[in-house]
Amino acid sequence: MSQVQQKKYWIKPIKRDKKRVSKGLWVWGQFNHDSVKRIESAKKIANNELMGVNFEAHITLSGPFQGLGSHTFKKLQYIANRFNKIKIFSNKIETKEDFFQALFLKIQEKKDLLELKKFIDKELALPHIEYFPHISLFYGDQPEDKKKEVVSKISTLRGNFILDRISLVDVDEEARQWKVIETYLLQGNATCEGKT
Repeated sequence: MSQVQQKKYWIKPIKRDKKRVSKGLWVWGQFNHDSVKRIESAKKIANNELMGVNFEAHITLSGPFQGLGSHTFKKLQYIANRFNKIKIFSNKIETKEDFFQALFLKIQEKKDLLELKKFIDKELALPHIEYFPHISLFYGDQPEDKKKEVVSKISTLRGNFILDRISLVDVDEEARQWKVIETYLLQGNATCEGKT
């Protein structure tokens, strides 16, 4: 069996239509200690006010897909060995009428972040889909005016965050479960902090 056939056999992208895919494997970007502390502080305020569900601070990079084997872990380690930590930037907190994008930090689309995402998709043989980089602060259904009140309380949460690891995550949104299976520190030299 050729390598390309093996990829298709082992990692199977989940077909997307207009409906949100609620179960599958995803690759998240996660952050250094200082970034997590700042994000979690804002999430705590949001969840105390809006009664949201609990989830780890992250930026979704890729997915969903099915099929987990030793090759998946090897590919993610290979990716982590190629890329160094990335400085990502946000200057705006936004809201949407979408349970999983209800309140979030909009992340600027900088070259190094997009290169990491593109490389993950290529290595995992995932199709290109439109990417909306953001860090969620609250999941849930609440009126826009309540969410805007929370935005005013956490409006100082802007600036940069250091993405220093990628994680393979088993997601079941219906059950409100996000299980980090494995985490890989970014320790390569393929990117440069803050590159535009």
